[in-house]
Amino acid sequence: MTNVPLASLAVRSFAEGREERDGCLVTSGSDTPDTSAVIASEQRFTVGTFTASLSLQDRMVDDVTPEAVTRLAGLIGPDPDEIIDAMETRADEEGFPTVGPEVGGWLSVLVRLTDAKRIFEFGSGFGYSAYWFARGLDADGEVILTEIDADELQQARKYFERADITDRATFEHGDAIEIVDSYDGPFDIVLIDNEKERYVDALDAVEGKLEPGSLVLADNAITAGIIDRDDVIGLVAGEEVTDPTTASQGIADYLRDVRDRENMVTVLLPLGEGVAVSVVTSQCVGR
Repeated sequence: MTNVPLASLAVRSFAEGREERDGCLVTSGSDTPDTSAVIASEQRFTVGTFTASLSLQDRMVDDVTPEAVTRLAGLIGPDPDEIIDAMETRADEEGFPTVGPEVGGWLSVLVRLTDAKRIFEFGSGFGYSAYWFARGLDADGEVILTEIDADELQQARKYFERADITDRATFEHGDAIEIVDSYDGPFDIVLIDNEKERYVDALDAVEGKLEPGSLVLADNAITAGIIDRDDVIGLVAGEEVTDPTTASQGIADYLRDVRDRENMVTVLLPLGEGVAVSVVTSQCVGR
């Protein structure tokens, strides 16, 4: 399993040029793809917005990325619109966790980098991350939102209606791991943000609907309210950790899982609360 810097996620080149090798559909070319387009894109699209406040979530974010860096990213990143402003206000008032604008901007950029058409979310809340995805989609693209809380899902629908982009979204109420079974692949991007102890289950459920070049993003890879960063690091390193929380154990299990899959390359995006970014390199069984 190869772990490489984020700039080495040559997403577009992974999505192009596939060949059959030893019975598996794999991306063609060398093990280290051309990174020039991605590096240039990173230089153009460094993202993030808003100055960190003193909320609990922002303090956790500051533990991952210094406040000054977050502020600088906001000064050059994608501008928020009135829908994002409304979502930010609601999240602040209710203490509702979101990926945050610095990660949100990356979601839009990754859609454009991969020319993504179909996106599936495991857990959508009131639609914050899905809306950032939708901003990057062409008119014929689709993001599938799933949420166990009917009220949150209805609020997401209202935000999309206000933005007049409901034609780019499908709203599914229920358990995402069950819902994904009713969809055919492939998906270009998948976001995993459901219960942390079910991250591996979510990946297993969607793996057969991915293809070389597909991206799998997992939020809270570094921290969150009930995730202890040091415990996660220790567990991933194979060290003995005393009484980790279920969420910490779940994140560590997921990170070990994607690290060890032979059909994925995984990197860590240290923004927001941390996002593990995996690119599928073949359609062989991962483990």
